[in-house]
Amino acid sequence: YLENPTASMKKEAQDFAREQTFQTPLSKERILGNLGKRLQSAAQDSDLRVLQFAAPFIRTPVNLAQAALDRMGLTRTVWRDVIKNPTPGAREAALGKLTMGYGTVGAITALHQNGYVTGGGPSDYQERLALMQTGWQPYSFKINDTYYSYEGIEPFATIIGLTADMNEISDDENLEDIWDISAAIAGAVASNLTDKTFTRGISEVVEM
Repeated sequence: YLENPTASMKKEAQDFAREQTFQTPLSKERILGNLGKRLQSAAQDSDLRVLQFAAPFIRTPVNLAQAALDRMGLTRTVWRDVIKNPTPGAREAALGKLTMGYGTVGAITALHQNGYVTGGGPSDYQERLALMQTGWQPYSFKINDTYYSYEGIEPFATIIGLTADMNEISDDENLEDIWDISAAIAGAVASNLTDKTFTRGISEVVEM
């Protein structure tokens, strides 16, 4: 089998390689995948060359976000694999993703409560600026008195950031109104899914 792999083995290996490098073709069957395909089509059909240039770079950010949501149990695809995927190993792989994701959420919650992990910080700009002037940094691990950004260790950076942000929202005594809480949660999700090092370059080109 090593010397002469079957066609199905080759396909499975290629699919696994694409998944691990976040290059899986976007699928309309998945919420983010469907959105990503629409964005790709809109960019490719645009008369603006800068948007045409950005089209090939949509796939990776979408797949990274999808991977994070899978591991947090927030997509139906991972639960479908757990419940009824007949492919050998698919159920175990899905359970592994959920176990790692939930374990990360639990660990980060404990670390955040003890001041070792930061999220996005206060929603008020002045409060956030004052906090940063003390040396505090958003989306970082605090080791001794030094902050180390965890941006880039995807898909776990999204899981860590969302978990830290949700803990900060629950601890924020100024958020009493349901609409303020909802807005804070929406902002946290948007920030963790879009404000990434791998999307910043594209967004800056489009902005330019």
